[in-house]
Amino acid sequence: MQLSVAICEDYLEERSQLGRLVRNYATQRGIALAVESIASGEDFVRLVQPGRWDLVLMDIYMAPGHMDGMEAAAHLREQDEECLLIFVTTSRMHGGASYAVHAADYLCKPVTQKTLDKILDWHLARQKERFRTLRLRCDWEEQDIRIRDICYIEIQKHTAIIHMKDKVLQTSRTITALEEELQGSGFLRCHRSYLVNMHHIMRIEKRDFLMDNGHKVPLGSTLAATARTQFMDWVFENNRYGLTKMLSEN
Repeated sequence: MQLSVAICEDYLEERSQLGRLVRNYATQRGIALAVESIASGEDFVRLVQPGRWDLVLMDIYMAPGHMDGMEAAAHLREQDEECLLIFVTTSRMHGGASYAVHAADYLCKPVTQKTLDKILDWHLARQKERFRTLRLRCDWEEQDIRIRDICYIEIQKHTAIIHMKDKVLQTSRTITALEEELQGSGFLRCHRSYLVNMHHIMRIEKRDFLMDNGHKVPLGSTLAATARTQFMDWVFENNRYGLTKMLSEN
């Protein structure tokens, strides 16, 4: 498992302590970890990007005159709906506001290793599919890539071309083998040479899926009807999109 974490806390000592606890947790669980320590809500907002973090530990009360954690969390949710958000606070008197930004939990100060471990174990176990990786051999090296980061896969001759938002990888793998490995991860066979990640589909057009990286993935003539139906069923099951987002006006 790979985990990218942001810790937003204005007090250096508490920020450092949270960092130590998170690193201890990752070491004990064998998790590859990247941690960003952020000293203010303003700095946090400047760094926010969709998909940048898997987990945010956010202090609610910041120094007077600065953006508080609730405001920073609202900015996070404008760009990232899926990041796991856990507030770190001295008070639980923020129920309504935390619901609005889809906070997963609270950590009450002072945070202990036992409490952090218990909360992260509970939440990460329920999101384990999001952190699944696929091992590929690319350019004579093996590497693990996050399955959720794959937009779609295209097969050309005996080469699988893995299209991600920020890069393209190539490996020797058949579409049948990949389809089996990716089973249960939201992938759909829509063409004899294409697998699409339904998490990255923006909408259905006449003969294509429009992906969130701007590419179009063709619907094969023999698979089009089945692919459309499977995608619509998945959308309603996961409650991910409105109909206007899924269907082209054309």
